[in-house]
Amino acid sequence: MNHRQQRFVLEYLQDANLTQAAIRAGYKRRWANSGNVMRLVGRPGVRAALRAEMAARARRTGITRERVLDALVRVAFAEIGRVVEWGPGGARLRPRGALAPADSAAIAELALDGEGRIVTLRLHDKDAALAALARRFGLIDPQRRARSPHPGPLLPAADGLAGGAGERALR
Repeated sequence: MNHRQQRFVLEYLQDANLTQAAIRAGYKRRWANSGNVMRLVGRPGVRAALRAEMAARARRTGITRERVLDALVRVAFAEIGRVVEWGPGGARLRPRGALAPADSAAIAELALDGEGRIVTLRLHDKDAALAALARRFGLIDPQRRARSPHPGPLLPAADGLAGGAGERALR
């Protein structure tokens, strides 16, 4: 690998954006936007370096595909009824022992009054988590999504974990 290709690998790790990584590594914008970057990622040395760097980062941080998917699932399938109980005095947070870790992980914001009643409760964005899972599992056509604010048709998942273009290029 030449110096620019090595720089590309390091730049890609910053934001997982192939085009921007190529530009920051010194490739011309026109070149990076024309699809050449996919050929660059297809080079055996570049592909191997990307895989090695990504695996090293995953080991260092403990972030794995499974942990990310688990976090998305917690948010996407959270139900407020498992977090809150309603009674004559209003809504109250369920007792700490009654909250499963998956349910408490879905809470984005919580404020209680002096008597333990909920003043503010906001869960993480379920739509965003569901959309991320749908993309991950190949349920949304990424080409149609780019042209329209509405999700594309449901498609069968090729391998159960279809990711973005950059991830597919690394396979």
